[in-house]
Formats: sequence, C-alpha cells, structure tokens
Amino acid sequence: MGDPRVRATDSGTAVGAAVIALLIGLWCAAIALDAATRDYPELQGGEVFPTWPVFAVGAIAWLLGAGLLFLRTAIGRVLVIIDSVFGIMYLAVKALGEEDPWVLPMAGVPLIVLLLAMAKSTEHWIAAKTRGR
Repeated sequence: MGDPRVRATDSGTAVGAAVIALLIGLWCAAIALDAATRDYPELQGGEVFPTWPVFAVGAIAWLLGAGLLFLRTAIGRVLVIIDSVFGIMYLAVKALGEEDPWVLPMAGVPLIVLLLAMAKSTEHWIAAKTRGR
C-alpha cells in the first residue's frame, strides 16, 4: 500500500481559492475595460482619479495568482493572499467613502479567498506537488 504517515492531500480549498480568484480577476478586467472605454466628463476636470488602471492592475494580479495557484506554486498562493488583503482594504476604504455602505459586504468574497488560500490544506496540496503526489 502506501506509507501510512503520508496523508492524502485534498485540493478543495486550493482549487476553491483559485476559482474564486479567477472570477474576481475576470470581474476586475470587465470593470477596467468598461471604465477605460467610456467617456466620463467628470474625469476631464481632474476631480476624480480614473479607476480603470487600478482595476486593470488588480485583474492582472488576480488572474496571475489564480493561474499560478492552479499550477500548485507557492508564489501563486502568496499572490492570491496579497490580492485578497488588498481587495479587502480597497473595499473597506470604498465603503467608508460611500454614504450607502453596500460595498462592505462585498469584502466577504476576498476574505473567503484569503481564508482558503491560507489554509494548511492549501499549503499541503502545493507541497505535495513537489513530492510527486
């Protein structure tokens, strides 16, 4: 049989984190594309910072992190964790600036990704790749 001391690794938490990170990345890309292609007159006066570059960078980071996590790399896990922290911070700051804090519950999504990516089972799943499991 196999070595009884070696536990089977479960991919559920890691794949869950990667799938949600992929969806967030696609969502950020859609927002960046929409914002970049629209003509916002309020941006011409310099009063509002265009948010599409922020979402474009976010989309790249989320998609890269998700792809690397699907490939079972430690850097993918770290990138998804960093993306999650920045996502939570962005949504918290955005909620503080809004009169209607509808944005705050959205921080639960990157929080779930953060918890899944930080889980020991995700770490074990990545480590099992290097051991050939």
